Amino acid sequence: TGGPYWIDYLTTTYNQSLTLTYNFAVVGSTINASLVRPLLGVTLEDQVRTYLHKFSDKPPSTPWKSSNTLFSIWISINDIGRSYFNPGDRDAFSDLLLDSYFNLVEQLVSSRARLFYFINVPPVNRSPLVRARGVESQDTERAVIQGYNDKLLTRITNFGQNHPDVRTWFWDSHAAFTAILDDPARYGFRDVTSWNPIDPAYFWGNDYHPGSTAHKIFAQEMRNSLQDFPW
Repeated sequence: TGGPYWIDYLTTTYNQSLTLTYNFAVVGSTINASLVRPLLGVTLEDQVRTYLHKFSDKPPSTPWKSSNTLFSIWISINDIGRSYFNPGDRDAFSDLLLDSYFNLVEQLVSSRARLFYFINVPPVNRSPLVRARGVESQDTERAVIQGYNDKLLTRITNFGQNHPDVRTWFWDSHAAFTAILDDPARYGFRDVTSWNPIDPAYFWGNDYHPGSTAHKIFAQEMRNSLQDFPW
């Protein structure tokens, strides 16, 4: 989408010390392929499996510590984007997604992960891709996203209560996107309805993802939400 992502800015620009980042994300990923098929065949399950196999035992090449290693998870944009139009009880399906999600989080806890950063689903119903599908699609996806995000917050709260030795942080990507999309000029954007991967005046870098300029803003906000993180 025209340059660095939020994780790049957060690692190299908006930190207070040397920060090493291991990015397992793959474009088009979903949580569980049996629930929603990923674009390129890689899921959060696969990403967690890779971590468990290569890094969970803290090898000499990656001597991470539970006390200062943050496990950040930003997932479900594709889970919803590739299923919101399906028939059936969408709330019940969101529960299935979150059951799988937090099963994987529990696996991370078992590997001695103790610091977690959760990010919800942004309003991609306002992206050029979904706008082109019409108002009905926008409204349907908006409702599914809202329901999912509400359930995610409840899961995060319950997770923290069930694990008193774990710390959690949360960044509201939905609110961050909405603030920019509702008042783009305030953030230096000229266009929030079409896309351009090069022009920094465009919020959207492609028809479904924000551009690098937006990611830089997100990283600044994330840094503020992590003020008491031990880095």
